[in-house]
Amino acid sequence: MKSTSLLLLSLCALTQTFAQNTDTLKNFTGTPSLEAGKYTGNDWGFYAGHNSKEQQQFGEKYLIDEHVHVLGVVAHIATSTGTVTNPHFEIDFRLWNVDPATGKPAGASSIEDGHLHLEDANLGGPTVILFHNEAHVEEAFFVSMDLGDYAHDGLAGDTVGLYYAPHGTRTTADITATPFRNVFQAHSHGAPNWRDFYTQFTTPVQIATHLALYPIVEMEEHTGMSKVAKNGLQVRSPYPNPARQEMTLPFSLQQSTELSFHIMDLSGRIISTINKGPLNSGDHQQKFDLSALPAGTYILSLKSPDAAIGIKFNKL
Repeated sequence: MKSTSLLLLSLCALTQTFAQNTDTLKNFTGTPSLEAGKYTGNDWGFYAGHNSKEQQQFGEKYLIDEHVHVLGVVAHIATSTGTVTNPHFEIDFRLWNVDPATGKPAGASSIEDGHLHLEDANLGGPTVILFHNEAHVEEAFFVSMDLGDYAHDGLAGDTVGLYYAPHGTRTTADITATPFRNVFQAHSHGAPNWRDFYTQFTTPVQIATHLALYPIVEMEEHTGMSKVAKNGLQVRSPYPNPARQEMTLPFSLQQSTELSFHIMDLSGRIISTINKGPLNSGDHQQKFDLSALPAGTYILSLKSPDAAIGIKFNKL
């Protein structure tokens, strides 16, 4: 029988602190909040969203060791007022391969896409957008938010943007090693004109950050895609999944660290928490008593000071 786990991967240094019931995945400890910077003066709109600069699309690059299937994206979306005056406005979220020559998104069109009407967005918190089909990617890929041809749609004032991590969250080492970590596209009627968000952006200062776009990837036991690793934390598929009374999560650590485990429902509400540590390096297992949980779908979030991985599992 095919065993599948869906993972919400926060592969870059991202943090978020909204209301407690929307706490999602973190890559390091602490409580910095996501930001959504806006232009002032004669310009309007978000740095990473609708704006008078007519920037249409924003993307984040993810580097992986495994071959994976990408099923969708989790986005944190901001609005100018916290409400939406154009609820039927549609945003496209896209998956791109990486051009090996430039490091930018490859080609004139994306591999897969999914759509979101603003009326369906969880504004300020995590919104899940699934692609029409899952897509196989290797080594590196981009996910992006495409605002479309808003420049001609009279949307000034009804602005939408992406949250991003605080300035400085993206390290100097990452800036040096990974150009085009995050990108933007100027409005165009032809092929996307991708530019580097850090070095080619027209803001008052350069923003060393990561966009709040998290890919949802699939691990399948029978394909060998049974683990995801990041920053010294490696997590394998929990078993059994679906589970009835108890579930076991295998994981390994490259170095001694503290860990926390959170079981959440799909609204982001934390149901239970287990804190561990410091744990020694090596292989570990954590068992979870699920007997009190109603049947349904949940997210198990595993967090260390340097990484976070969330696993979607089913309770029978």
